[in-house]
Amino acid sequence: AEIARNAVTEAVSQGADTATRVASKTTLEYLVPRLPELAGGSADLTGSVGTLTSSSIHMDVKNHTGNYISYGVREFGMSAIMNGLALHGGFIPYAGTFLAFADQAKNALRLAAIMGIRVIWVLTHDSIGVGEDGPTHQPVEQLGMLRLMPGFNLWRPCDTVETAVAWTCALEAGHTPSGLSLSRQTLPFCPRSEEQVAAIARGGYVLRDCEGTPEIIIMATGSEVALALGAAEQLAADGRKARVVSMPCAEVFDAQSDEYKESVLPSAVRARLAIEASASDWWLKYVGLDGAVIGMEGFGASAPGKVVFERLGFTVANTLEKAREISAVCTELGLHQKLMLRVLGEGDMLYSGQYGGFELQELDSAVRAIEAMPNVEVGGVCSFPCFLYDEAAQDILPMPNLRTVQTAAEMLRASPLARSSLARTTLRNTSGRTCSSTR
Repeated sequence: AEIARNAVTEAVSQGADTATRVASKTTLEYLVPRLPELAGGSADLTGSVGTLTSSSIHMDVKNHTGNYISYGVREFGMSAIMNGLALHGGFIPYAGTFLAFADQAKNALRLAAIMGIRVIWVLTHDSIGVGEDGPTHQPVEQLGMLRLMPGFNLWRPCDTVETAVAWTCALEAGHTPSGLSLSRQTLPFCPRSEEQVAAIARGGYVLRDCEGTPEIIIMATGSEVALALGAAEQLAADGRKARVVSMPCAEVFDAQSDEYKESVLPSAVRARLAIEASASDWWLKYVGLDGAVIGMEGFGASAPGKVVFERLGFTVANTLEKAREISAVCTELGLHQKLMLRVLGEGDMLYSGQYGGFELQELDSAVRAIEAMPNVEVGGVCSFPCFLYDEAAQDILPMPNLRTVQTAAEMLRASPLARSSLARTTLRNTSGRTCSSTR
């Protein structure tokens, strides 16, 4: 562990702009001569994936010496052999291929996760940044596939430091297989404080922050972190408060305490944007219904990587435009004020927010109370699906999303529930007390 942490210190001191596949090889150049249990290899892509170091010795079939295996064009066979080495004991197997070819190794990766063994896959050329090789070599759904696998840690670092930390965490995960998703193209170095460097190992952390509560959170991994930082910088120039969260390993982040996760992704901040050159659906659990994802909705294209990124919307300009759009919508709806007006069922309506709760008997009074609260503009409540419980009909009546205070009042008065003589309008305050009136 100490040896691996020294590799992180080396990466911080060098501060180089480089592809993360090159950063991985630099880390291995430090680790391999110091950790004799490392057994490397590659599926005929040694020159591209950077798993062969100056201290690596090709396996000699005559006397079985060496610490590097040329597996040939067979990702599944390679991964199965790596599993066997780990199960035998005494070895920490690692090997490399392109991320798009993780499909061929899938069964062995899954078995490693089931068995809980320490095996490390170096998965390079991890996005449309591959460029001219085209869609066959440009992974889209592979990141999501690996993240959905229980017991598997997928790291997608954004620079040399995150890459060194990813190697450290993979080596320290004694009963968990890991994959390192690494770029072909050069990525910029990100300056960090000591606290931020330490936080990388928690899977997700605040890379750039603002004064006070952020208006929007931009999340990214790998090559797209630079785009998030560029957009946040321009938002700051506009006087907007933006936070950038780098999430190199979501599995590790999800395992953190609720307090830590809340400190990174405060639930009160509903304006959220995720950007990753991968299938976008996986990010929805982080951005929520009010956020958005800039991701891949189809396959890539055969063109220079920079051109493909621009054509598919992975630019600072597009990130900035989308961030402004999300922030404007959430501001309009008053979500930044942490207000909610929702019907929970059984006639109990709840209001909660930073100004406390209330209990009222009439809808008109509820509307006036909301309007009178400090820093709340009339017309800004929320955009949540709303349901009312009609006690007379013993049925739940769906209603359209409530967008404004006035609209909420109009909808409630016009609803079948309001026309029912036995319908009840009930509000519950934060202390749990309730009161109701027959309308």
